[in-house]
Amino acid sequence: MTQTNFNQCLTIVLHEEGGYTNNPQDPGGITNFGITKTNWEEYVGHPVSASDMQSLTVTMITPYYHSKVWNKLLCDQLPSGIDLCVFDFAVNGGPSRSAKFLQKIIGATQDGSIGPNTISLLNSYISKNSILDTINQFQNQRRVFYQSLPTFSVFGKGWLSRVDRIQNSAISMIR
Repeated sequence: MTQTNFNQCLTIVLHEEGGYTNNPQDPGGITNFGITKTNWEEYVGHPVSASDMQSLTVTMITPYYHSKVWNKLLCDQLPSGIDLCVFDFAVNGGPSRSAKFLQKIIGATQDGSIGPNTISLLNSYISKNSILDTINQFQNQRRVFYQSLPTFSVFGKGWLSRVDRIQNSAISMIR
C-alpha cells in the first residue's frame, strides 16, 4: 500500500504545533513549527540564532518534515489515519518513540525504526483487528506517556487535547 497523505498530515500537525515558542519550562527550548533549534541546526548543518528560528516558513520546513520524519517512518506505507498518528507523535515525541509505540501495539521488535518487518506485522495486525482499533490504542499509549512526564502539570492539558484532536482527525481519514 502506497499513499501520499503527507500534505494533509503536515497541515494538521503544523496547526497543532503553532509557531515560534521559547518557553523556559519546555525542555525543547527554542522551537518553531515543532522543530527545535537543535534539530534545525543539525538539519541545516550550522548554528542558527533565535531570529533565524523565528524566520522559518512552512516552505522552508516542509522538506525537513518530509525527509526527517515522514519518510524515515515510512508513513506512505502506513494506512490512512495511522500515518497521521505516527507522524504527529514523531513530531511531538520523537520519531523513534513513535515507531516503538506502533511496534508495541502490533507485537514487533521495538527497535524504533519502521521497516519492512514492521509494515508486514502492521498489515497482519490490522487484518485481524482494525485500523480504528490501532488508532485508538496508539493514542491511548500517548495519553499514558504524556501523563508520566514531569512537565505534565504545565503542558498536560494541551497535550491531551492534541491527542483527542489527532485521534478524531485520524478516524475521519479512514471513513
